[in-house]
Amino acid sequence: MGEGIVYEVVLFYKYHPLSSDRSTTELYRSALECLCRSLELQGRILVGCSEQQSEGINGTLSGASENVRSFVDAMCSYQPQSVESSESKHPAVRTFWQSCLEFYQKAQCEPLVMTPSEFKFSRSKERDLFPDLNIKLVNELIGTGGVMANISLDEVHQGYLTPSEWHERVSKLEQEDDTVLIDCRNTKEFQIGHFPNSLDPNTTTFNQFPTWVQQHSSSLAKKKVLMYCTGGIRCEKASAFIRREVPSVQEVRHLKGGIHKYLDEYGSSSDCLWQGKNFVFDGRGAHKAAETSGSNTATTKESTAGSHKVVGTCSYCPAPYDTFDPKCVCTVCREPTLVCPECKENLMEYHCRNHEHLRLCYFTDLSRFSASELQDQLSKLNMLIGEIAVGRKYKQKRKTLKKQCEKIMEQLAKIGEEGTTAATTMNKLPVCRNCGETGCPGLCWGFHGLKRKRILEERKKLGHNEATPRSMGMDQLKQENVKRSNNSHLQEHKENQRQKFVDELVELRLAQPVSAYQMEGIRAPPPCTRVLQTNTKGKWCGKALLSVLQTEFSELANTERLSEILKRGILRLNDIPVTSLALAESLRLKNMDVIDRIVHWHEPPVLVPADQIDVQKANLPAVVQEEYSLDGEVIYLCAKPSTVPVHPAGPYLSNSLTIMVEAQEGLRPRSLIPCHRIDRATSGLTICCTNVKVARLVQARINEGGVKKQYLAKVHGRFPMSLQEANTRFPHSTDVARYQWRDEPKVVQVDGAIETVDPANGFRRISAKGKPSSSLFQYLSYDAETDTSIISCCPLTGRSHQLRVHLQWLGFPIIKDRQYGGKGGEEPSVPQVVEQVMAIYNRSNASTAPAVLSSDDVRAAEEICPCCKDMASSFTSAQLLQGGHEICLHALRYQIPFLPKARTTSTLETLANLDLEVPLPIWAKDIDHNCLKWLR
Repeated sequence: MGEGIVYEVVLFYKYHPLSSDRSTTELYRSALECLCRSLELQGRILVGCSEQQSEGINGTLSGASENVRSFVDAMCSYQPQSVESSESKHPAVRTFWQSCLEFYQKAQCEPLVMTPSEFKFSRSKERDLFPDLNIKLVNELIGTGGVMANISLDEVHQGYLTPSEWHERVSKLEQEDDTVLIDCRNTKEFQIGHFPNSLDPNTTTFNQFPTWVQQHSSSLAKKKVLMYCTGGIRCEKASAFIRREVPSVQEVRHLKGGIHKYLDEYGSSSDCLWQGKNFVFDGRGAHKAAETSGSNTATTKESTAGSHKVVGTCSYCPAPYDTFDPKCVCTVCREPTLVCPECKENLMEYHCRNHEHLRLCYFTDLSRFSASELQDQLSKLNMLIGEIAVGRKYKQKRKTLKKQCEKIMEQLAKIGEEGTTAATTMNKLPVCRNCGETGCPGLCWGFHGLKRKRILEERKKLGHNEATPRSMGMDQLKQENVKRSNNSHLQEHKENQRQKFVDELVELRLAQPVSAYQMEGIRAPPPCTRVLQTNTKGKWCGKALLSVLQTEFSELANTERLSEILKRGILRLNDIPVTSLALAESLRLKNMDVIDRIVHWHEPPVLVPADQIDVQKANLPAVVQEEYSLDGEVIYLCAKPSTVPVHPAGPYLSNSLTIMVEAQEGLRPRSLIPCHRIDRATSGLTICCTNVKVARLVQARINEGGVKKQYLAKVHGRFPMSLQEANTRFPHSTDVARYQWRDEPKVVQVDGAIETVDPANGFRRISAKGKPSSSLFQYLSYDAETDTSIISCCPLTGRSHQLRVHLQWLGFPIIKDRQYGGKGGEEPSVPQVVEQVMAIYNRSNASTAPAVLSSDDVRAAEEICPCCKDMASSFTSAQLLQGGHEICLHALRYQIPFLPKARTTSTLETLANLDLEVPLPIWAKDIDHNCLKWLR
């Protein structure tokens, strides 16, 4: 493109239902990409597509003004059938319309047609405001971690204020005591520009906004709420969320079209209420009020034309300043940071306001400091770590600070090797926080990512990867080698621990098939003596050992029992026996301490088939193996019995599915990898494999949500077969949970957000605070004698217990599911179970113990074993097969679609589907298999 060409930036979004099937929506994404590439446009477009709902599009593009207008024309005048009216259009527009026609027909949805007023324009002298073109499918147009994903599209199209209505309301804001003005953007955006009297929620990402609303719901109650953001899309969801979360709010209104539309109308006016600059997510960084598409001012990063009020301030001094320099990013988190030119002269690295407490001890380039300075930094960091040593909310902060401590120690070791206490080099120019180059102008991060793209392309041509840049000096290469060495040691440690576990399974004869240690359908491995090792957690450091033992280990909470264990010397700290309560109280835990407990190990019994678990083998389709460079790897389809956990966890070890199947199929212990997980109480299909690459491939497809699933459930009552019956038997829909009936093929969909209310016991319920969840159900049969129905189930989302919770809400709980209202089922009494377990023990001869333990240690563990004295009180009722241990829910079959590695082609078709199925459960053996249809 030559000189004199006008470049434009356009922002746009539209909430519009497309398709919830990703492979179908990929047709639309590909059509958008072909259109933009043909028009030589760069930027970002997000296409919303999730199993719960499709949301529409959200994007920002830049390019020559003529091409930008052609894109807008393509989105606003969809006419694929009218040849005459489309002859004057750009060829790319006509191609786009034809591709969209194919998509709309396959998706069976209304065309997404926008209006010119839904686009926000601004001009620029620069062409490259984005490093490339990136159009991708996302679960949410505005990421909230799923918190706002269940807000319907009908809820977002509410509460608009036009720019003129907004201007009038905000002008009178000081006269209204009951009105709150909220800036929905992030803090960095608020810092350089905002409407007067607006409230900054102090967020760094939008997914923090829902938490802010929940924390301030009482102050928003009975208030009028006005909201604004850059282009309007964040306010659409945020305003709907406040209406739902704070039902007592008087009204919630937001600025239609956002700041951009307001500045289009009032930016050049003397009574414009906007103060400062408008932050934008492209290479410009921000633009002033008058710099709109209607003005004659073109925007550049150096532009200072136009008078405006500077509302930002330097992070290091009180000077007014509102320009984000691409060089000035926080050395800790890489957030853009306001630093005035005067302060910049005296700084080599920068810290944002959230990390100003680290200005004296956290730096990226450590080669500038002497040994004494590094020791001082290390001391300050350790002091800060001590202040946040306890609490899950500080976990990431502790990790960041500890990682910096490791880097400082590596630098100190290097200085020691060189035999000097002075800094090895003194760089006159700072080292870039992002790319590692000296004197970098900063165009390598975020919306300044142009240089980063070029560097990565150069490295790719030369055979380098991102982790080893060409410009890396010897010092940096040494640091990288140290990191790789540390990773290698960590991997070696994990492998050693894994092998140690395998050796224990073999030595204690725990890796046995299902037929071992079982009698009349109950399996109970004989007790054995084990050494349980626990590494000290960060939150335990500095605490007395006694306090940790009694608060973190439930079986040691009783002081009398703990005292008895200590007297016998079977609890050790770093291989040294702790023999009294007084000694345990005097010992303070440190990082890397190891607590050993010698225990007499009993496992809860499980219900299993007499001979073997049904296991089938399948291979990935040949085309998938070729695409992913695999060679005949086997997938194991295991029909997991209810009561059996998928893998070793808690009190279950030998009685877990993977351990029993490994022994049954002749596999090495701990070699079988579960590709997903189903509840212990649920039976049915469990997919496993022995190849990590295959496991990750299958796990990725399941996590992406494209897998079809079919479960069977036996429920109380006669499940509805028609809409009339559903309206009579199902509860009324609410904002939190609702059902929709589909006449063809007579399926009910339940949408109800699920919250975990008791993590310790795994109890969940439908709640407005929960995560969005959707399920499909269909009637199959009814037994009048028992008043029970068998139904087909399909989870559209992947929440734990969602089928069980949704069926409870419908009023049709699963048989035997006592946790969620189910009843029924005959089970042996506790004395009968204990008697049978003891019979299995007696038949299995004496218990085993590892050779490293002395006979005294083994005897001591057996003598104080609570399970040997009273098994009934040592396990929960569910673990002793007393209700809740098994439910009538069965995972029957999965269909997994495999996609090509590269997903940026113009058309994206499924390579192949893999159908996996296990036999019907005994309680559904009479179901006609021909009646079992996929529900989605």
